[in-house]
Amino acid sequence: MNHSSWFSSVRMECSRKNVMCTSVLVIFSLIVIKSAVFMQSSYGDVSYFRWSPNVYANNDVHRLKTTLPSEQCIKRFYRPVDCNPVKKLIYIKTHKTGSTTLASIIERYGYTRNLTMAIPKGNHIFSKTSQPFQRSMVAEIDEGTHFDMLTNHARYNRPELDSVIPNATYITILRHPVKQFESSFSYFRWNKYIRSNDPIMELFRNSTKYIDKLPMKGLVQNGQLFDLGLTAEQTLNESIVEEKILSLDREMDLILITEYFDESLLILRDLLCWSVDDILYISNGIRKETQRRNLTSTEKDSILQWNKSDLKLYQYFEKILASKIKQYGPCFEHDLQLFRKRRDKIMEQCLEKNIFDVVQGRESRYVLKRNATEFCLNLWRGDVTFTGLRRKANARTIPEMKLINKTNKGRIQII
Repeated sequence: MNHSSWFSSVRMECSRKNVMCTSVLVIFSLIVIKSAVFMQSSYGDVSYFRWSPNVYANNDVHRLKTTLPSEQCIKRFYRPVDCNPVKKLIYIKTHKTGSTTLASIIERYGYTRNLTMAIPKGNHIFSKTSQPFQRSMVAEIDEGTHFDMLTNHARYNRPELDSVIPNATYITILRHPVKQFESSFSYFRWNKYIRSNDPIMELFRNSTKYIDKLPMKGLVQNGQLFDLGLTAEQTLNESIVEEKILSLDREMDLILITEYFDESLLILRDLLCWSVDDILYISNGIRKETQRRNLTSTEKDSILQWNKSDLKLYQYFEKILASKIKQYGPCFEHDLQLFRKRRDKIMEQCLEKNIFDVVQGRESRYVLKRNATEFCLNLWRGDVTFTGLRRKANARTIPEMKLINKTNKGRIQII
């Protein structure tokens, strides 16, 4: 049975039995990737799948989507939660997955509630080399003080992480291997080390010639599994990879998916018992269009083959996320749209329209309005800024927020 006939049969069965099947239909849309067309989000380097219009072309299906008990959904969306917000959290920040945006969400929560963040010594990265995380990498604070959160780049090493924050909630994020690899290739400028008009394919043809020369070489093949604790060699062993995926399923409380970033955030909000405003975000690290590579179909296929272990990892947890969305219930689509409307409103309130600053010559960043509120300022801040502020706070100093009026354009920059 093809996708279309399956979809129609479900709709007819729902109609015959007079039951609400919205969650089933939504989950079907999420897992059938062939029904999707990929588009780049206008909010930066956090990409989404946008579904083909013909998926919901049938009027009966459209009615199923729009006749939800909106009052009940609104109550659920804004409900005064009867659970306790999670304040012990370890976030394994993977590379080039939209992870900086997610880190900023978590760090904002910790900063505005005066939680104690475990931060690296002297910079904003724990694992600058291939070394897995070690307790000794954490900048010490007063004896007897316990840490609440850890969000900076750290290769997953569960025993050492547990020693820093016992009984923490663990989360991470994955991105489709084609997009993640292309982003890494561009960001780390691997093409500079490969003299070829076709550097990606040249790397695949002669990998042993180039890998040791490349910066962040652990990320060159199956980089997401590398971030999650496997060595480069282990990512090529099928049985080790399968065992690792199952262990991550047991150990991680949630693995978000970049292509379903907003969807993942709704699931995260329920897991952490946070408010809607706690998961709002402004994208960080938006690559300039000139920094993006237009991949051919041959390159995409080769990237998938090169990163087949990462693909297996991604597909496994994509299905896990889909099951969590199904468990969320019939209000999911309603809540998702309401969340996006809320975020659009905040973006309009906080940011200058179509004005960006350039960071390091390769990334664009939104510009705050002159009259930006403190909420907007914290929403705009990135993880490097938050790490600096927390370093001051951990040292028992009063963090100062300086506003510098940029004379050439009259815009505000936060330090």
